Amino acid sequence: MRELLKARLRAAGVAAEAEQVEKLAAFHELLTEANARMNLTRVPDDPGEAIDRNYLDCISPVARGFSPQTAIDVGSGAGFPGVPLAIMLPNTRFTLLDALDKRVKFLDSVVRELNLNAECIHARCEDAARTPALREQFDCAVARAVAPMNVLCEYLLPFVRVGGTVVAL
Repeated sequence: MRELLKARLRAAGVAAEAEQVEKLAAFHELLTEANARMNLTRVPDDPGEAIDRNYLDCISPVARGFSPQTAIDVGSGAGFPGVPLAIMLPNTRFTLLDALDKRVKFLDSVVRELNLNAECIHARCEDAARTPALREQFDCAVARAVAPMNVLCEYLLPFVRVGGTVVAL
């Protein structure tokens, strides 16, 4: 998995240090193990498909110069795109937000295990967006496969400060 991951990252134009490759592979192992117990997401059996579909897709903004100081992943689910982005952007402070407690507990364990610059919050995005601690506090809001674009904009925009960015994968 690690060698294939390095090769695919290189081919995608994403510069990755050995520690980042190791953390992506470790995340995949943690996800596969947890998924067997609690059905977090569909994890492809083929390592190449998992890399392309789950990891390269999530970190594609990095190849385009994406590097905010703060970011929130709304509807983080099993950690996509927030965890791969947090691995690739260790200087960005991430908030991983999800409405389902079992997923947030999984994400908490991943953040601790991989020593990521992230915090996990259990809340519905509609409620979280109304709290002063989160509203208009982020340089960027990201999401992947959460809702149709018109609804997704309503979810993400309240978190972004003026001049910030929304990234919908």
